[in-house]
Amino acid sequence: MSLGSLIVVLLIAGVANMTPVFVKKLPWLNYSIDGGRVWRGARVFGSSKTWRGLACGVLIAAFTGLALKIVSDYIIFVPLEPLRGGYSEILLYSAAIGCAALVGDLIKSFFKRRVGIVPGKSWIPFDQVDWVSGVLIFLIFTGRFDWNYLYLLVIGFGLHVTVKWIGWLLKIETKAI
Repeated sequence: MSLGSLIVVLLIAGVANMTPVFVKKLPWLNYSIDGGRVWRGARVFGSSKTWRGLACGVLIAAFTGLALKIVSDYIIFVPLEPLRGGYSEILLYSAAIGCAALVGDLIKSFFKRRVGIVPGKSWIPFDQVDWVSGVLIFLIFTGRFDWNYLYLLVIGFGLHVTVKWIGWLLKIETKAI
């Protein structure tokens, strides 16, 4: 597994994970995934987990993978391991990576509500690696897992903290972590 392959998967998943923050203001699909349902005294996922964020995250991940495929084929001239295949295959694979990242975030939110942590409050290290964990589980089930992908946990944690900090500096985020 090359560093380039790790970066490709991390980029696709990271873009999906960041997309919901950037589409908050869009008026469509602004419905909670849990539909406001409560389980054992707390929301299942919380009001910030919306169909808009999921749909946009998956869509942007698919097109990120496609853009990376085009760059690797026509500019770098080296097809990276995760991007081997036709354009439709890459769109589906990238959408699945994006979906896995966001489902990892949903699963973490479910457990976060169960232990009584309010939405928006940090739950270190789970808030930082939930999206990577979702992707790793997806890769295991699809048979594309390689032990080197575990580096994504460390890189993903560092990347998440860095992006949050930059977002705080740019006043996009309300807190650094």
